Amino acid sequence: MDYVIQFVAKLLHPSQSESASVFVGGLITQLIKSGSNELLPVLPDLLRAVTERLESAKLSLFIQTLVMVFAHLIQTQMETVINFLTGITINGKDGLSILLNAWCEHFGDFQGFYSIKVRCSATAMAKLFMSGDPRLQAITVKGDLIEESNNPDKYTMIPFPAKAVKLLLADLQQNLDSEMAGPSLRGVGGLVDEATDETVDSDEDDEDWEDVEGPGDKFQYLSDILDEGDIVDVDATDFEGADSDLWDDPIYQTNMKVYLLDFFKTCRAQNTNNFAQLCEHFLTEPEKKRLQNAIQ
Repeated sequence: MDYVIQFVAKLLHPSQSESASVFVGGLITQLIKSGSNELLPVLPDLLRAVTERLESAKLSLFIQTLVMVFAHLIQTQMETVINFLTGITINGKDGLSILLNAWCEHFGDFQGFYSIKVRCSATAMAKLFMSGDPRLQAITVKGDLIEESNNPDKYTMIPFPAKAVKLLLADLQQNLDSEMAGPSLRGVGGLVDEATDETVDSDEDDEDWEDVEGPGDKFQYLSDILDEGDIVDVDATDFEGADSDLWDDPIYQTNMKVYLLDFFKTCRAQNTNNFAQLCEHFLTEPEKKRLQNAIQ
């Protein structure tokens, strides 16, 4: 275990390139899940190192792997995570603000409809919203792009809970659109039934892929792909398929359409975290229409 912790610490060191450390988040999550007593004394320092790298990270895939460390912890230890992050300051910013800003900005980059990353990210954000913690309400993140501005990167700044509603609504719409589109591909030669998440083999499709140039024909290492700027499937870089514990995780079994519909219906019925007021003031008209159509 000591060697693994030393290896993780090395990957988190600022001298390491982000492309060389894209697996570190998954490794840390597995260490935490193992529940090893050897990890407990160094866990606060480890999480602080994750936050420090997150504050300066630029590569989207690297940011995802760091965010997922906290997203997994939020599933079972949300209050502890919030307390920890609000208690640390990095370059004048508190840890909670660093996490939420990075998470919100890259929420849509969590790739793979069937990925544990997607489901864990969305459910963790929903849990944060439902908590109504005032420390979350005090943090502002990027909202909508200001189109009439001469600055193409100028955004409104809105409270985190409002942004969470926007992101989860977009996630729900993606799930609804995917369901309407019918079965989707998951890997080569297999189809996935949207209702059951079961893979159906298709020998006929195999022929269509025989002559397709594989990534190995052009790249030898993951860093080559990242340096070229090509899109990397997150599912292929986190060993999800190789870890039976992850496949058995209840999060993976979550039907996200059902989960998000229930989330929005509950928030509307109970006006959770001033849901009605947030929707009225911060959702665009198209977003309000999508929400109404989804939960009517």
